[in-house]
Amino acid sequence: MASIIAPESLLRTIASLQTELAHLQAALGVEGVTIATKKMKKAKDPSAEPKEPNVWIKFTQRVGTLIKEAHPDNKSPATIGKQFCSFLKEQKAYDQWDDAEILEAFGTWEVPEQSKMERDGKTKKAKADSASESGSVSDAPKRGPKGPLSEKAKAARREKMAAKKAATSTEPVDPAAGTGLAPKTPFKPKTVTKPSYTMEQLTDLDGFEHEGVSYGRNIRGDVVSEHCDYVGHWDGKALKLGAPPADWAAVKAALG
Repeated sequence: MASIIAPESLLRTIASLQTELAHLQAALGVEGVTIATKKMKKAKDPSAEPKEPNVWIKFTQRVGTLIKEAHPDNKSPATIGKQFCSFLKEQKAYDQWDDAEILEAFGTWEVPEQSKMERDGKTKKAKADSASESGSVSDAPKRGPKGPLSEKAKAARREKMAAKKAATSTEPVDPAAGTGLAPKTPFKPKTVTKPSYTMEQLTDLDGFEHEGVSYGRNIRGDVVSEHCDYVGHWDGKALKLGAPPADWAAVKAALG
């Protein structure tokens, strides 16, 4: 007796053969070939166990069963049952409600006139109406394309550009030129005044050693050798060689 092949297995085999055939035709240069890339939909296993509902579904089913058993004549629609379950959820967690507490709460619970969805919808509509009445940005008229400037607007633009140019210029501006600005004072850099030293301070040398050589140094930083020849300037960190200052001849003469 021949073995029976499952329909799902047969379909997968046919799809695999069609894909291989399309690849072969493409390799041989046959035109009008389309390679199948669609995956086969996984068949549901009829013997598989149904998926377990989540905690909220279990809670609503439990509450609905209790209400039907306690009030068999109650023909409340499903929406009222969901509203009551939402009311219970807002009070405390699902697993903290026992059957007696649920039935007691249902006996004292009043059905709201409007559901939460209806209240939210009316609130959004009221906000939209308020924004429309107050003239929101979306309702404001859009600005059209700019037309040609009038002579008055051109004159105002020229005056504005002249005033801006005069404000950045270092040259004096004539107030009668139409800008209405006073002449601008040219920029003068600040002069740094160097400290002045007396001849007594410049000839008072302190001995110090740099890179194994002994030198003399005055308050201004002039560095001299043992023969009172100018070597360079000490800036507090390093010795910089260079030409002596303009008054060095007089300082050297005073050093003797």
